[in-house]
Amino acid sequence: MGYSLTDKASRALAEVSQYMGERESNTWAHNGRRYFEERGRENPDGAYTAQVFKIQDGLAYRAGRVRIESDGYVTAWSNANTAMTKAIKRHNEAVKLFRAGAMFALVD
Repeated sequence: MGYSLTDKASRALAEVSQYMGERESNTWAHNGRRYFEERGRENPDGAYTAQVFKIQDGLAYRAGRVRIESDGYVTAWSNANTAMTKAIKRHNEAVKLFRAGAMFALVD
């Protein structure tokens, strides 16, 4: 049995994760330090939560958190690098428009 989260939260996670810089894992670099995120408990509303850890001297130290709401809005991502932060801002702007009732049509 897998971890359950909404499709919108899953898409937000995938969108931000592509800017981590490490294709084979859940790690990224920021300000000369390396970080990774570890998925948290399953949430009944379909939100995604995780803990952020800093890697230092071969050990992991808690350094923040990740929270993506069930509608895909990223409310927290501690120690995100610049590319990740830009992706979060772009994604959250789209979610805000959707929340406001803006409609988008895909045209071929």
